[in-house]
Amino acid sequence: MSEHKLLNLEAIVAASKRIQSHVIRTPVLERTVGGCTLLIKPEGLQATGAFKLRGAINKMAGLPQPCPGVVAHSSGNHAQAVARAAKILGLHAVIVMPDDAPPIKRAKTEADGATVVVVGPDSDERRDRAAAISKDQGLVLVEPYDDLEIAAGQGT
Repeated sequence: MSEHKLLNLEAIVAASKRIQSHVIRTPVLERTVGGCTLLIKPEGLQATGAFKLRGAINKMAGLPQPCPGVVAHSSGNHAQAVARAAKILGLHAVIVMPDDAPPIKRAKTEADGATVVVVGPDSDERRDRAAAISKDQGLVLVEPYDDLEIAAGQGT
């Protein structure tokens, strides 16, 4: 259960402190285009190439110990983030991926030590299989969305 009932600045600041030693502090780049100022965070510099790593580490670093491991469902970026976070934090990870996921994303997920379970392309099938694995194996489900700890970490 979340320690924060709402996603707010306090939750994001706490997440920032929790994950700071595990992610790259990306710069904020400023560009002016057509009279507008754009602020850009190049999260492609993260080890997994996306901001998703921030949310996965925040969620998983706060899990009660001992933790038997985690399970997630994703076709790519969240899969890689959970696999890398599990490797960093010393957790077992099972990732449910569709059979049409980009091969490079599956390979990188497996390279970080996650066990990949392949299902059909339907997102409901992925979600349901991950929930069943969580129940059967006692693994903590790390959702790719609708989770305050994930969102707080990604908000950093």
